[in-house]
Amino acid sequence: MTEQEQFKVWWDKEEEIVRILATGDLSEEVAEEMVAGLRRLAAESNKRRINVINILCDVAKARIATSEARKILARWIKEGKVNKFAICGAGVLQRTTAKFIFAFAGFENARFFKIEKEALQWLKGEGGK
Repeated sequence: MTEQEQFKVWWDKEEEIVRILATGDLSEEVAEEMVAGLRRLAAESNKRRINVINILCDVAKARIATSEARKILARWIKEGKVNKFAICGAGVLQRTTAKFIFAFAGFENARFFKIEKEALQWLKGEGGK
């Protein structure tokens, strides 16, 4: 990921989850690019016979998200392709932003974690929070 990139979205073959690494500010344009990548990965997961995806998002280096960017992400979550959404590295700003997105989407299967290991356990149904 270069310094100019504000996110990276990829399929983690080993864990069988979608990973998001978010850095910097999230504008409307960046949110649209992120959603396009998430839609592509969701479509590819259907080929693996996975109907909904689990997501692990690292927001430790993320900053502010515009109102429109939050709405774009919430609308995508409303599409119903997400099973569980785990967030790691969130401070107060990131938690507040994520809570708004999940509330706007009517999505309740999201949790915040301090360490990735716990998030992965929860995503796999092995405990965690």
